[in-house]
This record gives sequence, structure tokens and C-alpha cells, in this order.
Amino acid sequence: MPADPDLIRAARALLGMSQAKLAEKAGIAPKTLWKIEAGDLSISVENYRAVTRALENFGIMFLAEGQGDGAGIRRTPQLQAESSRAWEEVRVAEAERKRVAKEQRKTE
Repeated sequence: MPADPDLIRAARALLGMSQAKLAEKAGIAPKTLWKIEAGDLSISVENYRAVTRALENFGIMFLAEGQGDGAGIRRTPQLQAESSRAWEEVRVAEAERKRVAKEQRKTE
């Protein structure tokens, strides 16, 4: 398994990302991500890798267990700024979508 399910959940929470959004970014079904986060061992290694790659693309670094330290996650500084900009673009697009939908409801 490329990453512990607890670390995957923690990484997603650190990014403030929904399961649906992470599944989309990883190219897997939301139900598959749910199973991964639940620790289902029947899920393919390829699907685990797709999820960890997607999280890494948003600036998450998976840390292996070291001497006296447990496994963990952190945001990489160089990608933190990029992912912050990407999420700001998502937030702006979502706000615009809501504004347009509200305007459309007014004209109906």
C-alpha cells in the first residue's frame, strides 16, 4: 500500500478537499476513495497510487517512518503556494457559478 488510509484522510483534510473532488482529481470513483480511506485491502495498488499522486500534486508530502518518528504528512512549501492559488480559483469559480444560478432563478 503506497500510503496509510489515515494519512490519506489527514492529507485530504489538510487540503480541505472533499472525497468527491479528490476522487475526481485521482481519476477514480468516489466509492473507491471511500473504500481506500476505510482501509479496504481489496482496492488495487494502482488506485492507492492514483490517490497519493493526486494529493502530491496539491503539495502533500508523505513522510516515511524514521528513527523514533512515525509516518506523517506535510505540505511542501513550493507547492503550497500553487495549491493555494488553485483552490482560490476553485472558490472563485464556485462563487461565480452560485451567483449565475441565483440570477437565473430570479429571471424564472
